[in-house]
Amino acid sequence: MPVHGEGSAVWKELEATKDLLMESQTYFSMYREPLLGPGVLPSEPPHRDSTLKMEDAIKTPPGAHTHEVTLTADEVKNALRYRKCFRKYTTERAGHLHKITVCWKNLKWLLRYCDRSDNDDTKTRCWDKHGMYVKVNVNA
Repeated sequence: MPVHGEGSAVWKELEATKDLLMESQTYFSMYREPLLGPGVLPSEPPHRDSTLKMEDAIKTPPGAHTHEVTLTADEVKNALRYRKCFRKYTTERAGHLHKITVCWKNLKWLLRYCDRSDNDDTKTRCWDKHGMYVKVNVNA
């Protein structure tokens, strides 16, 4: 018997729902809650590239400014899962850039090392006094 509803909005919704149910591994990121069953572990959410923003510099000169660094989806996954740290170059601001080591520790992104450091101050890591934490830049 032919189906006369093909192409309608209801038909498209039904086909999309069928895809979600029949191909749950492919579309797991679209579910509001993880799919659980006997012996099934919740799916890990997909990792995305993340742009991290350093805290504002407080030393004058060079004056208030900040830098950003982007981690790839694989770097984010390895930092969160295996606690790996990464050496990256920041964006250039106030006439300079930094080569930093960024790590995920205690549920925060931490600036572990900055190539422009000239002291052992535990609250700052850079000569121009950027703070020791970096935050996910939601505006990137």
